[in-house]
Amino acid sequence: IGVPADYSCSIAILAPKHVRFTLKQGVTIRRVGDIELIDANTTRTVHRVTPESGSPYTETTIWVRDAD
Repeated sequence: IGVPADYSCSIAILAPKHVRFTLKQGVTIRRVGDIELIDANTTRTVHRVTPESGSPYTETTIWVRDAD
């Protein structure tokens, strides 16, 4: 795993249960990821991706923690 030298990442807390990270290549935003805690056992992420080549797209993922 490696990250090119011209990549940078910033993280912002938007609410107590919502963070956003922004991945840049130079000055170009490549990915914005919103991570939200929906409830005590459920997390949702939405990633808006702008690849170097190809069309922009969105990835959405839901994680549910198994009951103890």
